[in-house]
Amino acid sequence: NDHDKYLYSSQYAVTLAYSKFGHYGFYASHIYNGIDLFNKQDYISDKKANEYLKYIKDGENTPITDYTGISEGNNLILILAESLDPAGVDPYFTPSLYKLMYQDSMNMTNYYAENKTNMSEIMALTGTGSRDSQLATTHDIDIAKFYNHFALPQLIKNEDPTTKTTYLHGLTEKFYYRDVTYNQLGFDELVFAEKQEKALKEYDKNVMNNEYDWTTDEFYDFIKDSHFINYNIEKIIPDTGRFMSTYATLTTHGTYTPRGSSLDNYKILTSSTNSTQLKTMLDNMETSGYYPRKILSSFLYYKAAMMDLDKTIKAIFDRLETTNNLDKTTVVIYSDHNAYYDNLSSVLRGVDTSNTYKCHVSTYNMSCIIYDQKLTAKYKNEATYTNGTQNPKFMSVNDIYPTICDVLGLKWNTSISFGKSIFSDEPSVFISFKDNRYIFDNNYYLYDNKIIKVNKDAKDNTYFKEESDEIIYKFNMLEKLHKNLNIWKKMFTN
Repeated sequence: NDHDKYLYSSQYAVTLAYSKFGHYGFYASHIYNGIDLFNKQDYISDKKANEYLKYIKDGENTPITDYTGISEGNNLILILAESLDPAGVDPYFTPSLYKLMYQDSMNMTNYYAENKTNMSEIMALTGTGSRDSQLATTHDIDIAKFYNHFALPQLIKNEDPTTKTTYLHGLTEKFYYRDVTYNQLGFDELVFAEKQEKALKEYDKNVMNNEYDWTTDEFYDFIKDSHFINYNIEKIIPDTGRFMSTYATLTTHGTYTPRGSSLDNYKILTSSTNSTQLKTMLDNMETSGYYPRKILSSFLYYKAAMMDLDKTIKAIFDRLETTNNLDKTTVVIYSDHNAYYDNLSSVLRGVDTSNTYKCHVSTYNMSCIIYDQKLTAKYKNEATYTNGTQNPKFMSVNDIYPTICDVLGLKWNTSISFGKSIFSDEPSVFISFKDNRYIFDNNYYLYDNKIIKVNKDAKDNTYFKEESDEIIYKFNMLEKLHKNLNIWKKMFTN
């Protein structure tokens, strides 16, 4: 069938391809595909090229929802919060995140994410992507040039050329080659901690102490997010003018072991002064269906890192308030994937992930928070903003880009984008671009060409089949277009 044929030719799911086609079948295809990729041969006929171009052209009619343009002209802050599991948020140790999530914002309680970090980042910035081209190498620079046409910073600058667009990351510019690919996406400035090493160390010697050295070859010993953001707070939120700022956090990245960037928070978390609060937090988690004591050591180091993220979020919202931007800024904070180091997110939920054929949907239920006063007021049917709300609609990282475009009134292409606005009446499904690719929503799960029922009360999977078929078509189309950039050129010159 078509699914098996595509699996064999693309091997999008390595483990599945090996188990299905065996040793010879897997490696014969693997070697052929490697030679094919090396020679950059992925021929598209004129008929297929015209089919793709028509499909993309048909997607230019941006859908309208009840929320389209509700926050037109707003500033935008987009924060990729590394491994942000809602299980790591509580009112005592992470008060800013807790207040934001449960009192001040639209908290998407049914949000799912499970990609590599750069995949989730590109998906939120452009609405699209693929496994073969992740803007992660210097070879992706030509693809990034085409992504520029629909990347969020460029769409916002098309609407308002005076908007200052800034990308920030607390690591080296060569990490996923962001310096050469992100430069094409419409950002005015790229800010990397590596370029600020001396200034950051001088900025606050009490914070940048000798407990850790984030410039060493040890990947996991990062600079604190709170330190990096406090130093660059005026780049994220300028004193005047419209802005769009994107920040990818680091501190909550695994491994969850003793390391300098979280030692001070770990000492606070486990101090005798906080013993009662720590016990209360763990007890409350278990009452809510989490099992932190099954993985206590890893969880406490993760929690210590979350405490630094909490300070980061506080610094950003304090700055929004002092610059009088709170009511005219849309802030989207989303997780790239779950806390997969030590299977933390899975163990917290009591899920055994050893059987990859089971539908472990709950392990990907992470955090997405949308702070937007105009949006929240309309959602609650209030004249003006009062406080936050909880939104239970199914949402994935695919849907962040179209949702932002919808709310800010930006034009986007439904044929290129994998997701839908959360305010659309149409269903949305999640696709993972990792090696073991899968598609799911709250009702069904597609794996090994089988649709498995997740929700026992689900009645009809027709919509899921249609959504899955279309998303696989987009996936296949984009993989081919990335190797045939001349067709993309036709799209933007006609």
